[in-house]
Amino acid sequence: MGAAQGTELLRRLQAASLRAVSSEPQLELRGGTAWKHGLPLPYNAGHLYPRLDGSDIRLARGASDGLALRTRHSSLECHQSRLPESDGGRFIFELLEQLRCESLCSLPGVKANLRHTFWHWAWQFHGSTLAETDLGQLLWAVCVLAHAKVNGVELPTDIGDRIETTRAAFPPGLGAAISNLRAIRHDQQAYALIAQEIASLVDADISARRAARGRSQPPARSAKDVRGFTLHLDVANEAQHYGKAALSDGGASAADPGNYRIFTTAFDRQIPAAQSIRRAQLEKYRQTVDDIAARSGVNQPLLSRQLRALLCQPDVDGRCGGAEQGLLDGSRLAQLVAMPQERRIFLEDQHCSAPYAAVSFLVDCSGSMRHHAPQVAAFLHLLLRALERCDVPSEVLGYTTGNWNGGRALAAWRKQGAEPNPGRLNELAHLVFKTEEQSWRNSRLSLGALLHQPRYKEGIDGEAVRWAAERLGQSPAERRLLIVLSDGSPSDAATGNANGESYLQHDLVNAVWAARGTGLDVGALGVGLDMSNYFGDCSTTLDTGQLATAQGIREFLQLLQRMLRIR
Repeated sequence: MGAAQGTELLRRLQAASLRAVSSEPQLELRGGTAWKHGLPLPYNAGHLYPRLDGSDIRLARGASDGLALRTRHSSLECHQSRLPESDGGRFIFELLEQLRCESLCSLPGVKANLRHTFWHWAWQFHGSTLAETDLGQLLWAVCVLAHAKVNGVELPTDIGDRIETTRAAFPPGLGAAISNLRAIRHDQQAYALIAQEIASLVDADISARRAARGRSQPPARSAKDVRGFTLHLDVANEAQHYGKAALSDGGASAADPGNYRIFTTAFDRQIPAAQSIRRAQLEKYRQTVDDIAARSGVNQPLLSRQLRALLCQPDVDGRCGGAEQGLLDGSRLAQLVAMPQERRIFLEDQHCSAPYAAVSFLVDCSGSMRHHAPQVAAFLHLLLRALERCDVPSEVLGYTTGNWNGGRALAAWRKQGAEPNPGRLNELAHLVFKTEEQSWRNSRLSLGALLHQPRYKEGIDGEAVRWAAERLGQSPAERRLLIVLSDGSPSDAATGNANGESYLQHDLVNAVWAARGTGLDVGALGVGLDMSNYFGDCSTTLDTGQLATAQGIREFLQLLQRMLRIR
């Protein structure tokens, strides 16, 4: 198992644990953050997001357990209604609510995971440059003392010694308030009042210490030590972008593309992928793809049987006579009279496998994907051939831009005065490599166009997903699967510069959620990059060299199984 597969397996196990402990089957884990109904849940306690490299599995367990307990025991609406405005106050209030939820767990294994993850984070905090100031020491002391008091355990002796001086300098009432938390941990509203009081006391003490120095410091949200340890998180900022929609259960606003704008569609185009490429060049590309596929070692008959088992279902294809059981065949009654011992007088249903699904592949044709193009083309070559043997409808689409850096769309925007927040600023180029009606054999030349380097420019993923979903939505198949092949986040320099770096990323999340809301199954195959931030559990990761191999095909089949199972 490669590093990418190991990371992907760990993430899937975390996600499964998250859903099991929280009793929330709708939860997803994207980039270490819990998502529900297409929105990130703003849980901002620092120890929920450890850096995972696979060397300490207990950190992953503790993180998913902490997220699950927060979901299970905390009302997001109640919590956010009392959230302090100051950074220091928010930091303390978030931590105290997380500790409350964790203290309500009675499972010994989960409690051990939580304890391990908290202390791993606490010692990172203590070892960072942030804890070298008196303010950092104050926050650290409050954190470890609150952890002990809320969980009803004694502080380790060495920890007690470390915080003794800081604890003695606590503002009046702080220590008593922390001690009162455990008794009311089952009542979130009552607990929140005490937590607010603690946050206010800490915040006032921080302000007093800063005033005593005679200087004003910037907000602590950007506080980060030289080793990369961050005290305040960006999860809250992400949730603020989505607004109060995170409080609703329906999540309809996540699928609302109303905030996404397009400056102009005048230069957008949808073209056959092989257009404007010489036939001799396409033949050369096709030969390259054929050679890679031939060296792949993939057993085509076996792959066809595996796809048939996933994407087809038994169906009755007429009846055959001369059977020894089934329905009586009226045309053979005379035979029965003449030969009473004859038993082959019945009609029996004749079964076959009929496809109940359609598959559409959407290929990222941005600049970074050009290095993976030969492997991607061979991978699709193998799958399309096997899908055709199963009579499963398939389509291959691609997306890029017509120009670098905005092209004519950017020039038109500047000509009209360059108003702020114009929306998407580039020329879309949507490519059709294979339609559902085309056979695998007839699309081989067009598939070779994936190797045409000049096609690869920038990528606007959200609109491409909507386009592919609209085409797939016209299929009469019972299950319709859209699979995106990409190696990264949406990227368009002109749009990002004019609207903000995360503009296209947010639109991709919305587009995926909207497509799923119409009944489509949307997944992703990340080429060397985890795509779970956008596609959740319906994603897998492959190293480039594994695409057109038996291992890559196995990973793809497992992705199909998950997509068909999750609904």
